[in-house]
Amino acid sequence: MTRKLPGAAALFAVALVSFTQTPTPLRAQPAPPETTGSIGSEVTQEFMAKIAANALFKTESSRLAETRAVDPHVKSFAGAMMKDYADANARLEAAAAQAKIAAPLIKLDPAQTDMLRDLEKAVGEEFDRKYLEAQQNAHADGLRLTQTYAQGGANAALIAFARDMLPLLETHKDEIDKMGQSRT
Repeated sequence: MTRKLPGAAALFAVALVSFTQTPTPLRAQPAPPETTGSIGSEVTQEFMAKIAANALFKTESSRLAETRAVDPHVKSFAGAMMKDYADANARLEAAAAQAKIAAPLIKLDPAQTDMLRDLEKAVGEEFDRKYLEAQQNAHADGLRLTQTYAQGGANAALIAFARDMLPLLETHKDEIDKMGQSRT
């Protein structure tokens, strides 16, 4: 699945919902020099592409959960993720515009595509279990990416965005961990 979302909104689409790792306290550090213009540094472009794919996966899988999940808590979580990501997209778009960085082409990686196909085939409680597992993994990846960029990214506006997103990501992580624990 490939999408080109307007501006940087597509970039983080969902990356905000990262879980499963304890965040490392951040120290104020000056940002490394960043190439200005429509492309941005390689580090920044890689962050934006990976976090956007992560967000796209979380959004698309949550869209499925809104209609397929049987547990009302799972449906509610999926709906909250959709709202939170709409808000986060606007913030990411503003950060990318401030940094004068173009949005990358957003494409799921092969593992994300396979997981989404697997979710499309699942029904009932099997869907809920697979969705929560997929969200835990995706959120662990997204939180790691966001923490790493917040600590050593190459663009001040996107570093600020990543740092601002960490509390939301930690909240989502806690929520999904609790849902996962209640199922074991």
